[in-house]
Amino acid sequence: MSPVDHAGPEYNGVPSPKPRRAADTLEPLGVYYDRTQDILDMATVAMATLEAIAKGQHDQPFGVRSRDDLRAFALRQYEQEYPLAVQQALVSLWGIVETTIEQLCVTWLEYNPHAMNDKALIKLRVRAAEFLRLDETERTRMLIEELDRSLIESCPAGIDRFEGILSAIGLGGELDPVIRRALVELYQIRNLYVHKGGIADRHFKKMCPYREEMVGEPVRMSPRLIHGCATIVTEYVRLVQGRLAKVLGFTTSESPPEFLRYPAAETIGQVVRMTTAGPSCTFTYKTSDSVESVLAHYARALEGWIEQPARRGVSVFLHKSPDGRQSVAVSAEASAEDGLTHFSILHIIHEGHVLRSDEL
Repeated sequence: MSPVDHAGPEYNGVPSPKPRRAADTLEPLGVYYDRTQDILDMATVAMATLEAIAKGQHDQPFGVRSRDDLRAFALRQYEQEYPLAVQQALVSLWGIVETTIEQLCVTWLEYNPHAMNDKALIKLRVRAAEFLRLDETERTRMLIEELDRSLIESCPAGIDRFEGILSAIGLGGELDPVIRRALVELYQIRNLYVHKGGIADRHFKKMCPYREEMVGEPVRMSPRLIHGCATIVTEYVRLVQGRLAKVLGFTTSESPPEFLRYPAAETIGQVVRMTTAGPSCTFTYKTSDSVESVLAHYARALEGWIEQPARRGVSVFLHKSPDGRQSVAVSAEASAEDGLTHFSILHIIHEGHVLRSDEL
């Protein structure tokens, strides 16, 4: 892992405090989602601006080039499907997942110093004098960086190094071959953009033999693939997040507890995240029933729970269980695309309460 950003979860140059709660170890993964959305938004704005300049629809109040030169540049980018914006987005995506995994490992080892297995620990070589001068967080970071370096030769693909480090600290697990292949390809393309001017070399062809580009040819990515790459990277982050949540004993099942299930609803997705209150799962569904029917169902299901304030103008309500162990938020709206009711259930388990299966 390259030292792209050694800041804590805030990524603002301020070191992270040592995690005091188990839930704090999930925080770096929560920050990932916001940073990824920033990249997608920036790429979208950049491409829209270039298109506007190329078509003469922008006043161009910035830049050191003349108006004509800037428009010629924008026109080239527009006609070639924004190669620079795509390159920057893909390089940034990999940088964020790399930083996120590193920060997760550091945070996890600070919370659980004995997590690294002996086999991995024996391979590490650190200078004692330098190690002793560092504070606890930087010592932990040095161990992770040394572990990463020890894996470079045996794991040339970035994703395999991630998995090697995670396995060494007790967070390893199965990885879908489709996700692995996509991440290997993203890493290799990122390296070409950063180190080879985007030109395919022999190593790229060895790692991605299925790609059509020959050695010496430029590797191009369509803007449409930016969101696809972000989806793949996010799937991996969610996988790691699920592993950590499982180790911590947080409830992260693929379906909500029985009392929160809705009959005849089609599943859209599920996300495990960290909130300020504690670990949470968000379940998203769609149904042909009306918004009113969905909300009425959950009003009955949560009868006896304590109602909490919710935002005005949104079909959502928030309830907390009588014992204070759980919170549930339900939001629903009619989709203009398919005419169905789309609704989400946010189930939060408050810090300090790991629910048993019989409590669900």
